[in-house]
Amino acid sequence: NGTFRPSPRRFFLWGMSDTNPASSYVNVLRTGGGTPRQKLHEDHYAITFNIFLTDGPGHAATIFPYADVTLPPKKGTLYTWLNYYEDGKNNPKAQHSIQAHPEGAEDRVLVKMEVHGKPRTVVALVE
Repeated sequence: NGTFRPSPRRFFLWGMSDTNPASSYVNVLRTGGGTPRQKLHEDHYAITFNIFLTDGPGHAATIFPYADVTLPPKKGTLYTWLNYYEDGKNNPKAQHSIQAHPEGAEDRVLVKMEVHGKPRTVVALVE
């Protein structure tokens, strides 16, 4: 069905604890020309990873209005964000929408990984 589920132990570097194992799902998403704008929403899992496999003129960007950030799709680029804080509260700055993908534009393709579990810390990722 196109979904891959790796071992929870692979996520220790991403702030998951042994007592709160993570699960993840990997999907390939393809957006064709003429796809309308996606409404503002929040992801319902701890961490989102998007790796873009395509880019091009008119490709739909991901917009985070409460963080004042726009992420254009760029081939080979990984974008990641935390959807929840360590205490389990939603991260309001993670709410995002996707721009409309214009008619006639080449397909926008990305690999999306959803990591489920409670984030403990991500300090190790940025040190």
